[in-house]
Amino acid sequence: MPARWKNILHSNYRNGLAALLTSCVFWSFAAVAAEYAFKKGNITPEFLVALRLLMAAVIILVFCFIKEGTKIFSVFKRKRDIFFLFLYGVIGIALCQFAYYKCIAYSDAGTATVLEFAAPVFTIATIAITSRHMPSKGAMLACVFAILGVFMISTGGNPHNLILSKEAIFWGLIAAAAVTVYTLSPTQLLQEHSTEVVLGWGTLFGFLCIVPFVKPWNHIPTFDLFDFSLAIIVNVIMGTILSFNLFMKGLKAVGATKSGLYQSIEPLIATILSAVLLGSTFNVNELTGFALILLVPFIMEMKALPFKRKPKNLITEH
Repeated sequence: MPARWKNILHSNYRNGLAALLTSCVFWSFAAVAAEYAFKKGNITPEFLVALRLLMAAVIILVFCFIKEGTKIFSVFKRKRDIFFLFLYGVIGIALCQFAYYKCIAYSDAGTATVLEFAAPVFTIATIAITSRHMPSKGAMLACVFAILGVFMISTGGNPHNLILSKEAIFWGLIAAAAVTVYTLSPTQLLQEHSTEVVLGWGTLFGFLCIVPFVKPWNHIPTFDLFDFSLAIIVNVIMGTILSFNLFMKGLKAVGATKSGLYQSIEPLIATILSAVLLGSTFNVNELTGFALILLVPFIMEMKALPFKRKPKNLITEH
């Protein structure tokens, strides 16, 4: 039996894959709920991201303390772990979520999710620089597809005509770059600490660092009970606590590169939900761009490695 199928049939791999796919579904619902809150409700990205991070951090850390006690503070014993935890929380969680929400506010859930999937370009570039190894032809081809996809979504194929606002493009690409940090920075931490502890402290760090910039107290909405409940239940519980936890469990079991492949269903689900539930429409050029970006993880998976020589200590593969 091929090694790949043995991996898939392995219970740890199978459970990790199930966790990844479930996190994608949860994130898709959270994206559509956010689009509804921004466009039909009275909630801003600044307020929602602060609320989401604070509530998620408190709930996760309280749960961790009940489960593990003072062991949750062991992550602060080494300066190296603190650095990567800070990097993961501030850029990988807080900036990623805020940029993603801003992109949704300027476009829609489907478009924002697809733009975020240009992340492999930044991941490949980061590993190439840090490992000092050139990407393989397959990895470079994946980058070309991602860039062409963003171009089609942004311009419809005409470089003189932006069909997507500059703000949406900017925040979408910032979110994609932050996904790289989110994927790569916690891999070493997860080998020594539980998923919940890393996620809880990372979320708290992210909240504390982003609050002075987003100033949520200037964006307190006139609450509608339904909109507020939707924002809390879907975005905080489903879209943060459950989805991030499931993703990190899947990341540990499946590996960073394959996680990107399996996550490709997320923009597809978000696009369908946005169209069905909120009436978002997409033209042929946008759908072409979507398809190009969605092909990126498949192109990467067609090759044994995204690099000519595998970089050490950056990505754990199984």
